[in-house]
Amino acid sequence: MKSIWLCELPMKKGQWDNNYRFYDDGTIVHEYDLSVKKYNLVSKIQPSEIEDQDKMAILERINECPTEWQTFITNLLKD
Repeated sequence: MKSIWLCELPMKKGQWDNNYRFYDDGTIVHEYDLSVKKYNLVSKIQPSEIEDQDKMAILERINECPTEWQTFITNLLKD
């Protein structure tokens, strides 16, 4: 399993991380903060668990992803 792209979305409330790391085997890891006391959380998730607004934001940034992986990630999010 090799990391292929870290999509860093704009911080929630101006300070909370909300990032998605994509791997070559289709694994998605959500790296995020919830509060001052709950931060640097990491969860392995399924595409269906990503909020629609986050999916749209990821797809808007797909051109930041390595070209050879753009179709793979787009299809992963649309399934």
